[in-house]
Amino acid sequence: MLTLIKQRGDLDKALAERGIKVTWHEFTSGLPLLEALNLNNVDLSADVADTVPVFAQAAGADLTYYARETPSPEAQAILVPANSNIKSLQDLKGKKIAVTKAAGSHYLLIAALQKLRD
Repeated sequence: MLTLIKQRGDLDKALAERGIKVTWHEFTSGLPLLEALNLNNVDLSADVADTVPVFAQAAGADLTYYARETPSPEAQAILVPANSNIKSLQDLKGKKIAVTKAAGSHYLLIAALQKLRD
């Protein structure tokens, strides 16, 4: 939805009538976006998912939630190359795993590995 608003210019036009100029900035992930938000370099952030805001608030960020959407846990997965010997969570033991710290993928991995311990 936000992409459509940006492309059509609806938000820009509506706020321009009130003397507010909108600028759009893309970030590589939610972590640098929320850092910019916390430093007052960004006024509004959309589509920051999962644990990123929770970790930001734990680090002292002063955030206000104004909307949310229904969680979609099926939208995330642990991926390995098609020809990998890894076929189950148990096969991850002793392997190197890459995730973005404090992101949803980080939580997904922790939750998956916790299931192995239970």
